Amino acid sequence: MTLMLKTNRFLLISVLVGLVVVSSLLLLYRSMTTRALIEQEERANTNISYILANMILPRVENLLDQTESLDKIDFELVDRLVYQAVMNTSVTKVKIMNRSGMVLYSSDPFQVGESRYTNESFHSAIGGVPASSLSVRERFKAIHSELRDRHIIATHIPIRSENSQRINGVFEIYSDVTHLFRTSMLIQLQIGIAVALCLLLIYLVLFKMARRADSVVNAQNAERLAAAERERYQAYHDQLTGLPNRISFVERLDEALNRARREDFMVGVMYLDIDRFKMINDSFGHDEGDELLRLATRRLSHVIRESDLLFRMGGDEFTVIVERGFLPGDVAHLAQRILQAMREPIEIKGHFFMVTVSIGMSIYPKDHASVEQLVKNAEAAMYRSKQKGRNQYCFYTPEMNTQASERLVMESALQQAIGNDEFVLHYQPRVDSQTSDIVGAEALLRWDRPEHGMILPGEFIPILEDRELIVDVGEWVLRTAARQVREWLDMGLDPKRVSVNVSSRQFRKRNFINLVKSAIEEAGIPAGYIELELTESLLLDNSSHAIEAMRSLKSLGIKLSIDDFGTGYSSLNYLKLLPIDYLKIDRSFISDITSNARDVAIVNTITTLAEELGIEVVAEGVETRGQWEFLRGKYCQELQGYFFSRPVEASEIAQLLHRPRLASGQ
Repeated sequence: MTLMLKTNRFLLISVLVGLVVVSSLLLLYRSMTTRALIEQEERANTNISYILANMILPRVENLLDQTESLDKIDFELVDRLVYQAVMNTSVTKVKIMNRSGMVLYSSDPFQVGESRYTNESFHSAIGGVPASSLSVRERFKAIHSELRDRHIIATHIPIRSENSQRINGVFEIYSDVTHLFRTSMLIQLQIGIAVALCLLLIYLVLFKMARRADSVVNAQNAERLAAAERERYQAYHDQLTGLPNRISFVERLDEALNRARREDFMVGVMYLDIDRFKMINDSFGHDEGDELLRLATRRLSHVIRESDLLFRMGGDEFTVIVERGFLPGDVAHLAQRILQAMREPIEIKGHFFMVTVSIGMSIYPKDHASVEQLVKNAEAAMYRSKQKGRNQYCFYTPEMNTQASERLVMESALQQAIGNDEFVLHYQPRVDSQTSDIVGAEALLRWDRPEHGMILPGEFIPILEDRELIVDVGEWVLRTAARQVREWLDMGLDPKRVSVNVSSRQFRKRNFINLVKSAIEEAGIPAGYIELELTESLLLDNSSHAIEAMRSLKSLGIKLSIDDFGTGYSSLNYLKLLPIDYLKIDRSFISDITSNARDVAIVNTITTLAEELGIEVVAEGVETRGQWEFLRGKYCQELQGYFFSRPVEASEIAQLLHRPRLASGQ
């Protein structure tokens, strides 16, 4: 603020302070003049009381201590004496009261016999101290007349007997001070108007400058308030989605639990996580990932009730507080509606994503009473949903805490597993659909965990992906598979081709092509013996980097296949953009192919398109003769499944390779 603005503001405030000071002085003046007027009238009334005492008291003094002999007072005589005493004075009414407060005499006869014992001024007079008060009366019964709109001072004066200081009663003398009071107020008003006009003139001169200064200051203050509000909003809201954030969630849940304790109702906590979001984010970039989160937020906001509260906890995790008027079944119904709403494909820049969520739920007070534990329990239930296959919901059970603890232990053990050489590869043969000859094998990762035995990948691969250990493990798998091919070749066996699963995160590493080349060169094998199975999500990424990387791998002689085709996010039209050799139809379409017309239609569509594009098809999960006989008649060049062989150790593959044709059912 400039010096001029400060000066103007100071002068304006000075004028206002001057007005306040003058107003205060005028009020003080009014108080002082009123007090002086009261004191003046009190002295005058006291003098009149002496006259009244001399004239009247001898006639009624003997009755001051009585309460039942009012008829013995000669009121007419007393009236005449009172009138003579107060004639040509401001006194308008006189009362005489005994020590008990009873009115023995009043110039207004209707008040005789009333009690004034509760009057504070009466008690002051009985104590020997005169007391006066000013009041405004709309109607006032005066001596021989009735007055209207008058300022009256009532003075209570002690009555003392002539020969002693004993107080026998009280005079109450009323004085009309209307003229004096109004004159005083008029003088006060004239002074006030004169001073106010002077100050107002100064104020008007400075008003325009002051208002301009205030407008500048107000604008600055408004900006500061807006900035503070923005900071508060940013502190309590997620910048990407606009949803309340984790801080806000903790506060609102704590408030909800406090209300629930007071009013005895339940509160539900839902913990949501978008399935495979990291893979989408890594494959398509953060811009597409952010847009996916915004669109997912919009869907969630539309499906929950108005009374429910949606929060983003960070990353791809969301929470919902379900408060009041529900049963656990209602929470389950809400979870089902969320799952259904999220199943609809989401389009981003021409790409279609099939997004699912895993949901965990905990209920207050059944599952716990604290904010932290309810959230922890809901999160544990969410992880259980993921373990059960994703795209579903689970209510919390006490056993989940044990599972969560086991997961933490497993995470720690996995970090040491690579260095401790605890991973092994098993191999499952792939056969020619017509001849049942072995045409290759898929390398499948197993974890030989000490004191736990052999653990299947479904239990630990998601943890490797979450903890980003999948890149290191993937490199170990690739190098180990290449060395195993070398061993088989040295034994005089021909494994034809060994396929290795590659995660999307691993494929996106800049050094991945060099890694593949290094593994092949170190093993000393032809590149054609290695096939890389890529995730289906890569089909949607037609960026120059992805296509160029796949072409570079093809130039090395590497075979490429798409694993679990039909379950992910792909559009069949993208197949023509990628240089791939095989499509592996997911086992979920094979298990009921002999009885489910939809599965048949899907397999027919895939095989027909693959034939037109010159891509060979591999059917996974073949477990029965009926499936084998059905698929061998279709356009499936290769088959894989328990019907031919379970995944086995490398030594058993060597035995199988001695007899290339694999008998069905082994």
